[in-house]
Amino acid sequence: MLRFESNSSWIPPFQCRTIELGQWHLGPKFPHWLKFQKNLSKLDISQAGISDSVPTWFLNLSPQFKYVNLSYNQLAGGISYLNVRDSVDLSSNRFTGPLPRVFPTLQFLILSNNLFSGSLFELVCHSSSKERMEALFIDKNLLTGEIPDCWNQLESLTFLNLGNNNLTGKIPPSLGRTGLDWLNLRNNSMFGELPSTLQNLTNLRILDLSENHFSGNIPTWIGDKLSTLMILSLRSNNFDGQIPHKICDLQYLQNLDRIWTFLVTTF
Repeated sequence: MLRFESNSSWIPPFQCRTIELGQWHLGPKFPHWLKFQKNLSKLDISQAGISDSVPTWFLNLSPQFKYVNLSYNQLAGGISYLNVRDSVDLSSNRFTGPLPRVFPTLQFLILSNNLFSGSLFELVCHSSSKERMEALFIDKNLLTGEIPDCWNQLESLTFLNLGNNNLTGKIPPSLGRTGLDWLNLRNNSMFGELPSTLQNLTNLRILDLSENHFSGNIPTWIGDKLSTLMILSLRSNNFDGQIPHKICDLQYLQNLDRIWTFLVTTF
């Protein structure tokens, strides 16, 4: 925990492409001297004791940024647009308001554990191209409404975590037209039967739909088609009928929800 102290009028005599000051103590104010870094491509000031809002000049920086990590601070306020090309981590702060719009080439967006609210529609379905988006983590926020049905636009999406929000409605069929390895919708208020298009996620390793209101039979295609599953959690829903025998044939399964363990062993 090194401490970096500078007065508000300090102008650095250097220009950096990369600044990595994660776990340094830079706060409580957002570092004003970053405003004068014109060549900055990578910035990590995570866990730096900053309790402030993100200044307008930082949000308006040109798209020279490839990587920004502001996680584990106490940053607050809203963010309308993220002008970063590759990767953004804003997790574990106190950001509020609607989800930000993002640069079309962004690959990794991590917004977990904040106070973002409203709908997913603008972020997911906006006309800006998002073919390169690989990871989207917006768990532990205050999102509401239904999950929109336009995930086929995110052709490269591999990791999707929307757990611990206030989302409602059914799972949209287009989620099954992505390349997901990881799908977490845990602890929302979603309902309905599981759409058959999810069986197209043949690379899925983690499926967590627990603590919702899903209903109907547990589909046999979970055991037939999702052969790479390592973690399966369907606890605390409204499923009925029998557990398909095919689930016992999932050879890579390492974690089957503990409530299910007894049921599976009593066929």
